[in-house]
Amino acid sequence: MGLFFVFRKEVHPMKPYGQRKKLTKKEVEHDKRKARARRQLEIMQELRDLGLHPYLDAKLITQ
Repeated sequence: MGLFFVFRKEVHPMKPYGQRKKLTKKEVEHDKRKARARRQLEIMQELRDLGLHPYLDAKLITQ
């Protein structure tokens, strides 16, 4: 049983001269949350690859 997450690829609008538009506070917060979730998923996947369970083996991991 695996967890599958689908991330919607969001492209930030570009200004006509090629620079990204300034993001709103809401967009910045959203991007930070997405990045944190992506890092957590990568860490969990690495632990699984090592044969550890991210939650059940938490005591072993944090020692």
